[in-house]
Amino acid sequence: MPNNTLNVDEVTFESPQKDKGSQPFKIAAKRYTSELCRTDGVTLVFAHGTGFHKESWEPTLERLMSLQSECPGGRAIREAWSFDAPSHGHSAFLNGKTLSHRMNDVSISEIGAAIVSLVTSPYLEGHRIIAIGHSAGTSAVMYSTKLYHPADIPYEAIVLIEPPMIDRAVFNQNLKDRQSQIGYISKALLKQQSVWSNLEEARAWFKSRPPWNTWNENAFDLFMKHGLKEIIPGGEITPRCTKQQEVYAFTDFEPTFEAMDQIALVCKKVPIHVVFGGVNDMVPRYSQDTVIDATKGREVSSVIRIPGAGHLIVQQFPDKLAEYIFKLLSCGTSASKL
Repeated sequence: MPNNTLNVDEVTFESPQKDKGSQPFKIAAKRYTSELCRTDGVTLVFAHGTGFHKESWEPTLERLMSLQSECPGGRAIREAWSFDAPSHGHSAFLNGKTLSHRMNDVSISEIGAAIVSLVTSPYLEGHRIIAIGHSAGTSAVMYSTKLYHPADIPYEAIVLIEPPMIDRAVFNQNLKDRQSQIGYISKALLKQQSVWSNLEEARAWFKSRPPWNTWNENAFDLFMKHGLKEIIPGGEITPRCTKQQEVYAFTDFEPTFEAMDQIALVCKKVPIHVVFGGVNDMVPRYSQDTVIDATKGREVSSVIRIPGAGHLIVQQFPDKLAEYIFKLLSCGTSASKL
């Protein structure tokens, strides 16, 4: 039986800031392979959500590799890549000085540019790529398609997991509701405790509160390891992504609208698959419906709703998510359209 243990290589690459003349961001990434990977397979490129980190995908990846072992006839994986957005995870450390001098927080447009920087780098030259995003990562993936020539979008397929994108017109029609929810989330985030005396105290705090107490145990442990940092060595603990950056992500509207506009343009050339949680705990149903509104040209290839999962599918149900992705890899557009 082949070994499906993940082999990990750490890589740093550069990606531009939106302000011309500024030094590029340094982006921390990881390349994942296993003995089950094949050079004729597809390469998966993952983009995480706001407040998370590249290692968030590891539980899903571990299950994917296991499924490849159990069903060797499925479409092969060549390798997988995940990266930290410029203000998240280890990238936040690498860009500490750069971020401290910026007037604005990091935009979805810049995370989209980071995806392009990775995909067009020598690391992925000649690879067949499937782009997979979660939450704000879906907006970044779709925004990235703006940065290629329309005839040269390099993705074989795109998977959008709990996309928070919304049609500009629908947003305006529901303006009071959207402002109310975003305002509530923003206030809650800014009031939330963000410094703990040590890792044990932080672990106890997170473990006793939703949504963290609903997470897969492995996902929770990875967040403790990669989502937090010591303020000084041996000192207090705080999130790697600041609360201000998290709040900004909820109000970074324009690139999110632009990302939504790309769906109708891209779906004619690249299959787009959408995964929603069965529970609308973060993204309202009317917002989800606009993502898959065929009357506006958004003719996605498949839609699935995972029962019991909310917005944080990646953290709550990584095994179920992996099984859906594996079906896509193996069967193309065979997933149910719900």
